[in-house]
Amino acid sequence: MHAARYAVNCSILFTELPLLDRPAAARQAGFGAVEFWWPFDSALPGDAEVDAFERAIPARGPGRAGRREPGARRHRADPDATVVALSGDYDFQFLIEELAVGAQFNIPYIHVVVNNSYLGLIRQAQRNLDMDYCVQLAFDNINSPEIQGYGVDHVKVAEGLGCKALRVFEPDDILPALDDAKKLLVEHQVPVVVEVILERITNVSMGTEIDNVVEFEELDEIKHPVPTASGPRRD
Repeated sequence: MHAARYAVNCSILFTELPLLDRPAAARQAGFGAVEFWWPFDSALPGDAEVDAFERAIPARGPGRAGRREPGARRHRADPDATVVALSGDYDFQFLIEELAVGAQFNIPYIHVVVNNSYLGLIRQAQRNLDMDYCVQLAFDNINSPEIQGYGVDHVKVAEGLGCKALRVFEPDDILPALDDAKKLLVEHQVPVVVEVILERITNVSMGTEIDNVVEFEELDEIKHPVPTASGPRRD
């Protein structure tokens, strides 16, 4: 089995094992990513239970998909907190319908989507195999030419689900967009998506812990438009 090509739903398979043992078993069996239906016994599990579940899924294979939206909504248990979720483009697409839940029940949080039109985690698993197989998400969207071939228009989808959304193409526009997102958050009390368009084929830094981050490209120590890119900058 090719670890870079297959994901497994551990709410269906490996059910003979305790919940926290299933991700490791999936990895040992050769799966490159795992997914779960709601894995907890209650609608609002405690922090310790959620943290234990998160630790059971290593950031470096098997990967996880679609955890950010419900994870962000869980943290709204603190009404005074400004909650920010961070996703890649396909991670965001995986459970994008959860945005409608946030809009329906007025659960405001900011969701930053970094979009490079690639399945980054899977692509990184293919690097040692000298392949680039079926990991491209880019296409010319006939309804959204303004996104310049980046495929799914996440702004329109988010708005269609009852949320607010902004898109950023330039680094200098990120902070102003986040400021605008906070204003929209307060005004409308719904999720606000901030999509940041990256150069394509970016190998995003990843690691199991904040002090154990793998850099896939040599870092540039001077100001540069794409210091970690392995491909040309989007014009």
